[in-house]
Amino acid sequence: MTGAAADQSGQSTEPQPQPVVMKFGGTSLEDASAIRRAIRIVKHRLRSRPVVIASAFAEVTDQLLAAGNSAARGELQAARASLDELRRRHEQVALDAAGPALYESLRLPLDSQFHQLDVVLDSIATAGELTPRFQDQLLGAGECLSSRIVSAAFANASLDAVWVDESVSGHRRRAHPGNSVVGGNEPARAGGARAFAGGGKDSGSRRVHRRDQ
Repeated sequence: MTGAAADQSGQSTEPQPQPVVMKFGGTSLEDASAIRRAIRIVKHRLRSRPVVIASAFAEVTDQLLAAGNSAARGELQAARASLDELRRRHEQVALDAAGPALYESLRLPLDSQFHQLDVVLDSIATAGELTPRFQDQLLGAGECLSSRIVSAAFANASLDAVWVDESVSGHRRRAHPGNSVVGGNEPARAGGARAFAGGGKDSGSRRVHRRDQ
C-alpha cells in the first residue's frame, strides 16, 4: 500500500497535528475592523487546526466592573447607563462584523444577555456589594457577548461557525483575570478551527467551531 497509512475502512490512521492556540485579546477584538483582521490571521493558519481564544472586547471588562461597583453603591441608574452604552457598542460591532442578515440572528441572544446583565446589576444593588459570584457573572457575560459576535463574523467570512457555551456543557476552568481560558475536549476536524472565549475570572469558555465541508 502506498501513501498515508489507512485502516480497513480506508480512513487515514496517521495522527493529526496538535492544534495551534491563537489568543486574541480585547484590543485585537475592539471593533469590526479588528475582528476582520483576526479572521484573516486565522484563515492563514487553518492547516494548523487553530484554537482561537477570544477575550471580551477592549475595555468591556473594566466597564462591567465599574457598572457593578456603581450598583453596589446604590447608583443603579448610573450602572444601567453604562450597560446601555455597552449594548450600543456591541450591537454596532455585531452589525459591522457580521453583516445585516446575520446581525438579525444575533439580536435575540444579545437582548437576552443584556437583560441578564440588568438582572445581575439589580441583584448587586439589592445586596449592596459586588460579590465574587456577581463579578464572575459580569465578566463571563463580556466574553459571552464577544464570542457570539465573533462566531457570526466567522460565518460572515464564509467559515462554518457554530457557537457553543461551555459553561452549559460543563467544561469550566478558573483563571486569574487576563489569563486565557481554554475548555472542552472535542477534537477539531483536520483543517478546522475552534475559537474559545477567555480572559475573565471563572469564565465559561465559549467555542466557535470552523468545520470544513
